[in-house]
Amino acid sequence: MKGFSKFSLVTCNLCLVTCFLLLLVSCSGSSQSSRNKESQEPVNLIKDLELFKSKDNKDQWSLVSAGANLNEKDGKIRLAHPKLKLYAAGAITSEMSSDSGFLNLSTKDAELSGNVSIVSRTENMRLGTKTILFKSAENKIWTDEEITIYKGETVTKGRGFMANPDLTQIEIQNQETKISATK
Repeated sequence: MKGFSKFSLVTCNLCLVTCFLLLLVSCSGSSQSSRNKESQEPVNLIKDLELFKSKDNKDQWSLVSAGANLNEKDGKIRLAHPKLKLYAAGAITSEMSSDSGFLNLSTKDAELSGNVSIVSRTENMRLGTKTILFKSAENKIWTDEEITIYKGETVTKGRGFMANPDLTQIEIQNQETKISATK
């Protein structure tokens, strides 16, 4: 579309989806609402969620989730099987996936949990852990959990780390490194 950037369209679409979700939540029947309060389980409001962010017609990140629930009270979207791709100069730099996660709508901070995997295409490595936290304002990921990093024949284990999301700069606490002998 001429005159609109991809970012403008994505922002507009995200605003429309958020407004629609808020309308659904506020217009839900009282019997459904009371059931949700009793069970403390949100209704699955979105299936096959796809969000994108771009700047100057260049992708910055994309998020795909099998399902999502909006919690209006705490301002978070809970995600089922999220997959996040980060971009630089039009190319994917890293991919993250997990069993579940959430995105804070006001801060854009996120948490991925359960079988977390981060694949860095720029560093040609993979990281596995139970939980990853993302601080949007600092563009950093971290965890206090055990981590395992695979790069070529090298396996590095540790407990706790902080890094850039593309794994170009990593700080690992309590580190143990093993190099496999080639045959």
